[in-house]
Amino acid sequence: MIKFLEKIAWITFLVALLAFPIQIIEPAPFDILVGMVIIILFFLFCFSKEKRLLLKKSINLVDTFITLFLFSNFITLTITGAILETPSLTFFLKTFYLILLYFVAKFLIILNPQRANKMIKFFLIGILITVGFIWLNYILFNFGELKIEKMIYYSLHLFLYPKTYFGIASRETGYLVWSTPYWPGVISQWGRARGWFKDSNVLGSVLAILTIYLLSLVIFIKKSQKSWITLFVLAYLGGMIFLVDSRGTAISLISVIIIYLIFLKIKTSSEIFKKTLIALLFLIILPITFLFNSWYKPRMFGGNPSLVQEIQKQTPIILPHQSERKEIIKKSLEIISQSTQNPEKLFLGHGSAKSPQLLNIKPYQILLTPHNTYLLILLENGLIGLFLFLFSIYFIFFLLWKEIIKTPFEWKNQLSVFILGSILLILFHGLVIDTLHWRHFWLILGMASALISINNQSKK
Repeated sequence: MIKFLEKIAWITFLVALLAFPIQIIEPAPFDILVGMVIIILFFLFCFSKEKRLLLKKSINLVDTFITLFLFSNFITLTITGAILETPSLTFFLKTFYLILLYFVAKFLIILNPQRANKMIKFFLIGILITVGFIWLNYILFNFGELKIEKMIYYSLHLFLYPKTYFGIASRETGYLVWSTPYWPGVISQWGRARGWFKDSNVLGSVLAILTIYLLSLVIFIKKSQKSWITLFVLAYLGGMIFLVDSRGTAISLISVIIIYLIFLKIKTSSEIFKKTLIALLFLIILPITFLFNSWYKPRMFGGNPSLVQEIQKQTPIILPHQSERKEIIKKSLEIISQSTQNPEKLFLGHGSAKSPQLLNIKPYQILLTPHNTYLLILLENGLIGLFLFLFSIYFIFFLLWKEIIKTPFEWKNQLSVFILGSILLILFHGLVIDTLHWRHFWLILGMASALISINNQSKK
């Protein structure tokens, strides 16, 4: 019975990872399947004393800080009275669910450490399938009959997310769920590829993670045939990242690649370093070809006037652009500065989902967030929340890095290096957008915590 429950939980989670990219609807299929896994694991731990003891032994310092982060969130909502407000309660429950996702990913790996690599592979397969559909859409628009392209586009929308025929600006949560019935070029959001994700930045982030994974494979794979296949997939991804047109993705990916190269130069042979540089050249092959594309060239360099006009026709919402983002950050810093006069607000924050209300900057009709993860946490969860969040990340980095440095650079380090790179990507991306509620962020943190617990247990 125990083995059966564990197997069902694992299979359900793998299916959830394949369905991960379909996030245009709420709750997403991924969330429903993870909910099922949570229920199965609950019964598993209830019925098995052995599993409960294994669970207890796996708890580490990172888990403690993340649990305290959730608890501080709840305390803030209770003291401010925001827990009685629907948006605040909704976002607290969302954070609670994401932390449960963190523990689900961790405990499934603790039960069987061999699952970590399979977990990553299923997650990435789902993303590659999504990328394939986006490429199909792009190719049909540029080289095929427009009628065929429209037919496929409408079919995908009808099958996967019929609600996207309506423009919905959620004034309760401050998050925009918006799409047009048909958009030229790709399954997109405001001219940028986004696939079945709600936002182009989320697609960009998971593509960057996939890129880091493939780069790590290039380093460790010895068979030349597999290495070449990986290089061509990198070229395929490079073009996709260009279609996403996310500056946050570009900045975070370039930053992590530079850190990656510095690490390889110090830790490995010149042969591996050269191999990685060749892989990076493949990454930029397809993006270079897009520079000659008549539609994307004006889109990438100075904006596309026709695109802006089309957006204005189809939605009355005034969208904030780069200059206005500075105004949002400035207003966020002003609110934080004013909080120094109120210790309660400074240390505990204003409560979940309160930043849109605090940043009520006209003439924007869409409610805004700071577009910065750290400012968001500081505004909504205060200094205590930010401290607990950052210390969780610090311990993950410190403990995994320590393990990587003291052991030879070989295949068993590949997972740790990839996870650290992925977390770094999301942390850099968090400088320009809210990444706190990204599902894949908590999934990767859970995997990192599992590796830390496994390393700790192997030393005893």
